[in-house]
Amino acid sequence: MTCRHILVALPWLAWSCSGESGAADSFTTHDSAGIRIVENAAPAWDDGEAWHLSEQPLLDIGALEGDPEYELYNVSNAVRLPSGRIVVGNRGSNQIRFYDESGVYLADAGGEGEGPGEFRFISWVRPYRGDSVAVNDGNLARVSIFDLDGRFVRSLPVRAPAGAGIGRAVDVLDDGSVLARGIAAVPEDADQQAIRPLEPLYIVNAEGEFMDSLFAYPGSEMFAFHTTNLVFTGPPLFARSNYYEAHGNRIYVASNEQYEIRVHTLEGRLESILRKQHVPLEVSDADVAVLREEQLGGDTPEQMRTLLNVVFNNSPVPATMPAYNAILLDREGNLWVEEYNRPDDAVPRWRVFNAAGEMLGTMSLPERFELADVGDDYVLGTWEDELEIEHVRMYELIKPGR
Repeated sequence: MTCRHILVALPWLAWSCSGESGAADSFTTHDSAGIRIVENAAPAWDDGEAWHLSEQPLLDIGALEGDPEYELYNVSNAVRLPSGRIVVGNRGSNQIRFYDESGVYLADAGGEGEGPGEFRFISWVRPYRGDSVAVNDGNLARVSIFDLDGRFVRSLPVRAPAGAGIGRAVDVLDDGSVLARGIAAVPEDADQQAIRPLEPLYIVNAEGEFMDSLFAYPGSEMFAFHTTNLVFTGPPLFARSNYYEAHGNRIYVASNEQYEIRVHTLEGRLESILRKQHVPLEVSDADVAVLREEQLGGDTPEQMRTLLNVVFNNSPVPATMPAYNAILLDREGNLWVEEYNRPDDAVPRWRVFNAAGEMLGTMSLPERFELADVGDDYVLGTWEDELEIEHVRMYELIKPGR
């Protein structure tokens, strides 16, 4: 067992060593102290080259009523296995469900509980080593492995090392180990101030043993406030967040305070930094009002409505919105970055960067569609219809000229 020195990585420091800007060119790269810096100013796609989706989905899983195996609720995500099977994390029943390549139900696994193969909260589902499925339970701090027929194999605990807070699995690596992060508690004296406690990242091997501490980044923003009868801890409005993804032998770290994604080796070394020229959206009173209406409207229980009102009235509000909303690595190694929309904009827009870090262009996806998995010729995700019924849908990904 080894424990490397934890490198504290502050994203904003990279600007001081970025060298001359390549604004005149759409895509430039240069080296700074052994770190590859990639700068993007404009998309590479010409007219007719942009990727797009089929007009109709290839597959749709979901129903209002009928066969319960097709009724989905609070889906974590969905993934497509090499065989074509679809695996869905259904938090409503704390199960994973298997469907064939045409969306026909095959089997399920799991269920509510803390025993072997059971779940309290399914955070995500991932393919595992090509012949299994990994399911992360954020409440139980463990990753459970199932075979392709849904039979439980084993669990890997992801407890954080001493002093690193609560452990949370981030992703699985090709060798079967788990990339995890430690989440520190928000200090009680951080009253009504947005702070970003450090998040150390570490690796747990395929047997569930702690292996290496890698590096630490300022984590997602949190704030706390105290009243006579209430202590609240949570994210502020338009919080700056961190996103982590693993692909091959690289770890992608995205902190959306600015438009920048950092790439580390599995040993923790910072290898490259990808950037895009970006002007952040300003936060307006109307934006806050839309968020308030979304949270307080509808059938929100009165007690929850009261709490949310207190949150809105006490949350710090930044001048601008974050640079982006999420990242995803597709099966080909392309990086997808979701743009941060205003609260009243329901159209997801994803910028696509190739494996070299060059920005190809932007894709607009169907309204209320949440991207979960991208292959060479498909995209898979979750979608809500007008009745707020959840579906898992797969579309053909069309790449002109290929």
